[in-house]
Amino acid sequence: MYAYHVTTYKKSTRILNYGLVPKIGIRSSKLEKQKAIYLFKTYSDVENALMNWLGDEFEENERLSLLKVNIPKGAIVEEGVEYELVVLSKIPAKNITLIKDDI
Repeated sequence: MYAYHVTTYKKSTRILNYGLVPKIGIRSSKLEKQKAIYLFKTYSDVENALMNWLGDEFEENERLSLLKVNIPKGAIVEEGVEYELVVLSKIPAKNITLIKDDI
């Protein structure tokens, strides 16, 4: 199963080398209490979020990267809101591909 993750360009290099680890990040600390990785189900969901609430969370000229994530078999995955998947397991770097480095 594939999903998408938006991050800053600076963080994308680390993610591509070391993978994604469930945590409560700066943006999710406002709303979340559980360590997790938040992924978009579709590319359309990414576009919609960036044009709305997610776009507001980043600095105006901040460079963003879009990552395609192959969720590993056996990962603990929960349904979030209609456009997201919540992954509670680490996702190794080999399961992550850079789609765009300046979205």
